[in-house]
Amino acid sequence: MASKPPRSGNFKFVIPKGSKSIPIVAPGPTKPELAPTPAVAADLLPTPPSSRDGIGRRKKNHAPKISGTHDTASETLPINGSSTPISSVAISSAKKERDGFEFDVYAKPFVPQTLTVINDQPAIVIETESNRVIDFHAYVRTFAGSAFLPARPPRGLDETSPSRPGETPIPLRKTSYQACFEDLLYTEAQAKQRENENYALYKVPIAVVDALHGVFQLYVPGLREDTPMIEMGDHIQLRQLRLDSLGNPAAMGLWLAPGGGASRSLPCPGWTGYEYNALVVSINRAQEMLFLEIQGLVPESMIFNVIFRVQPHRIKALRTSIAMADAYMFPPNMFPPRMTTGPSVPRDLTLATVTADRSESRQAEKRKAESERQSNLNLIWVRKMLFPDESHTVLQKMLHSIPFRRRMFDAKLNFEQLKTVDSVCRNEYGTLPFLISGPPGTGKTKTLVETALQLLTTTKVKHILVCAPSDPAADTLALRLSEHLKPHELLRLNGPSRSFPEVPGPLMPFSHIEEDRFYIPPMPTLLKYEIVVTTCRDAAILVSGRVTNHDLHSLGTGLHSALHPDRPAEGAWEPHWGALLMDEAAQAIEPEALIPLTVIAPPPATELTFDPQFVMAGDQKQLGPRTSSKSAAIETSLFERLFTLPVFSKHPLARSNTKSCTSIPVLTKAMLPIARPSFTNLTRNYRSHPSILATPSSLFYHDTLIPEATDTDSLLSWNGWRGRKWPVLFAYNSCLDEVEQDGGGWYNTLEARMACDYALELLKTGMVLQQDICIMSPFNAQVRRLRALIRQPPYQLWDVNIGPAEAFQGLESRVVILCTTRARRRFLPSDVSRALGLINMPKRMNVALTRAKHGLIVIGNPEVLAEDENWTAFLAFCARNGLWQYQVDIRGLEAQQSWVDELKTKGTIGELEKQLVRREEGGEDGGDGGGRVLGARARAEGEEMYDDDAAEMAGDAVDHEQNEEDEEGGGEESEVAGDDRDDDIERELGIDRILHEDDD
Repeated sequence: MASKPPRSGNFKFVIPKGSKSIPIVAPGPTKPELAPTPAVAADLLPTPPSSRDGIGRRKKNHAPKISGTHDTASETLPINGSSTPISSVAISSAKKERDGFEFDVYAKPFVPQTLTVINDQPAIVIETESNRVIDFHAYVRTFAGSAFLPARPPRGLDETSPSRPGETPIPLRKTSYQACFEDLLYTEAQAKQRENENYALYKVPIAVVDALHGVFQLYVPGLREDTPMIEMGDHIQLRQLRLDSLGNPAAMGLWLAPGGGASRSLPCPGWTGYEYNALVVSINRAQEMLFLEIQGLVPESMIFNVIFRVQPHRIKALRTSIAMADAYMFPPNMFPPRMTTGPSVPRDLTLATVTADRSESRQAEKRKAESERQSNLNLIWVRKMLFPDESHTVLQKMLHSIPFRRRMFDAKLNFEQLKTVDSVCRNEYGTLPFLISGPPGTGKTKTLVETALQLLTTTKVKHILVCAPSDPAADTLALRLSEHLKPHELLRLNGPSRSFPEVPGPLMPFSHIEEDRFYIPPMPTLLKYEIVVTTCRDAAILVSGRVTNHDLHSLGTGLHSALHPDRPAEGAWEPHWGALLMDEAAQAIEPEALIPLTVIAPPPATELTFDPQFVMAGDQKQLGPRTSSKSAAIETSLFERLFTLPVFSKHPLARSNTKSCTSIPVLTKAMLPIARPSFTNLTRNYRSHPSILATPSSLFYHDTLIPEATDTDSLLSWNGWRGRKWPVLFAYNSCLDEVEQDGGGWYNTLEARMACDYALELLKTGMVLQQDICIMSPFNAQVRRLRALIRQPPYQLWDVNIGPAEAFQGLESRVVILCTTRARRRFLPSDVSRALGLINMPKRMNVALTRAKHGLIVIGNPEVLAEDENWTAFLAFCARNGLWQYQVDIRGLEAQQSWVDELKTKGTIGELEKQLVRREEGGEDGGDGGGRVLGARARAEGEEMYDDDAAEMAGDAVDHEQNEEDEEGGGEESEVAGDDRDDDIERELGIDRILHEDDD
């Protein structure tokens, strides 16, 4: 019998998009359940219990035998210095590859139609409303009505309809900005939905946690790696099954058979007919467990199909930001309309025609003057932020040497960091974004924190919005700012769906809480905060709360006009939000970055006391935004796109135009006049040993990284290093990779054991702790195997960090053991198309290599890695310097050594590698006579001048002989004042100069 409709919850009827199933039929009595007949397809029969795991999927190691395959045997081949076996999987895999054995390794796991068809049926939807939402209409009514607030521009087509079906992509231009990103967001939403369909769960149990409050728990495999991506406050869809005595959906064989209930539009008997829109109230990612609130659930089997869908509120916020940015770039009535004239015809030069020409000329001059006036009134401020060019910069015409005269909150900033702070606070570079290019370990975040504090104390800016793409990154910013600000000065604005345990304890006093949830403070309180820190997406709270610069200006002027109609407001308007600082900007898609940008965008056609500033810090050479469509247009962040524009990329001081790390670029009189740079390149790395930095610096940063970290030689005594004994090792792995059944993913058995062996050997030395080691692989199946293996004898290690490369972006570890996993060439193209692996993935490779501080071990197949020119460069670096661990395989050592010898001649030798060799062969100074050593910079004559000045500005004594110990810190750099005769000295010593100028 059908269950009665629940009494609680909100009901609505829904037909799934694209469904070809029966129309909506109210649930009624079902026919008696019958056993499947012989004509029923095999997939309707029950799955053998031995082949099912606890989540309704087939076990990864259960599959029918395939003719020609081999079972795992005990044949082993030793690895040098290790007892690690090479199973016959490698031999059988080699035979299959040699014999041309083909199968679709990316095929979706098989799910019986009796289960999949249930998800396509129309349903009665029971909503679970969240109490963790903000009623923005009520919030706005507390301080304003609707009369004085500006109308919001309409969004484009809704996310369920393509903006231009079947046509080529829209190019990204100023005039097509909204259409382009509407199209890209539609494509992304569709790709995300297809991705989520792969994560659907079938016939899984849901356990009761708190029946009184309707709280349940659900195990979701892959949740730890964000596959699927689920956050607090999301909704997932549940459909409860009705099962027969064999544990299969009831009577589905007859219903699907020819002439059965499906063909006669009868209700589907295998489920209850209700779809529960469950609310995610808590997430335990370590245990891959979701806690759900489900209103109105009538328990029957408590076995469900689980559907993950795109969350509409996320797409809505992005589309709103796009529409607002487009409206700011091209506001209505921007310029007076031009005169409409007919076709051009020859005219005699009579007095009338001359007079008409002069009149038209005067009209053109008026239009030009009006255009300039409108530009000065910030009509196109957003356009300058999104499409800057050299006309938006300030021309620098003179060199002028003036030391920094700021009292720094952080006395340990290095020269490039100080110059960044000074440039932003002086605000003399023009009206365009200021970009901070910060490779790994160069101190982007601490530079941004100092910039925010200096803007408050030394400029006209009184209120700053600070953002980052993720909550952990925003928390880091807030924690560092909280060291200098009080709770009434700093607000950590959290989304209402965020739980209290997710927020670091020290930040709770800086958060606003109402009714046991995070909330937006009352408008008068909100406007008193000097700095508001939030995520890019949660900045939508300020947009919906109508506290943007545009809203506040319209509210103030509108109210003044209503109260004093005969007395217009006088004077320029001071923006409330004076600056937007965005950290990790390269990890946000452009529409996401637009959300906080629309908060600080000034009101059109308004005279301002100063222009708001937009500062971004990031590294476009590391992993960018995570997307589903894999479209280059949507994967390219605003930060990365801006760096490709000529105003940044063609500048003489751009990183791509600079020399190697032996010489920091300086500005000379010969380069003047020049556009004042609205960017800074951070170059000093305070994280890694120089040998770890050598390849990334050469490949990704134009050889500009300067190693400044101390105590990076702490692991050099380990006997596992080879060749020159630098803390970098490439370990050869001859074992082929395998794929889990049902598309589970790629793994490499021998590689996993090698990684665990290396971790155990390092721990035995006593030089590292378990938490000092991280093991990473780009394939989730290999990550799972590593986690399972390292917890078993003989390892039994529970505190070694293991995860995919993406999980470690922004983090660091003393030792990194990198498993490349892939060992088959023929799957490389499919890896690239699916954005998998480390080969031909330069950003992921860069992240993986630059996490290590004191030791890096890479395990892989060099012949497959050599298909990528970047990996070839790394392999050549290891081969030239003997940083290579051979492995005995069926070809013997001679073949390997011959291949390695040939590899030594490939690629170019980077500057850090040259300096390492010089130091080893010519003494600690590197033999170059330049006064610089790797890992601890030598001090140049005259540098104390800068140190003393910095100490005075910070009000704190600076130890002239102490190197920075913080990985993001900085050593002190000298200020060199003077004229052109100092340029050669500066280049030789690698010392930059402070350049200020007086414009004519």
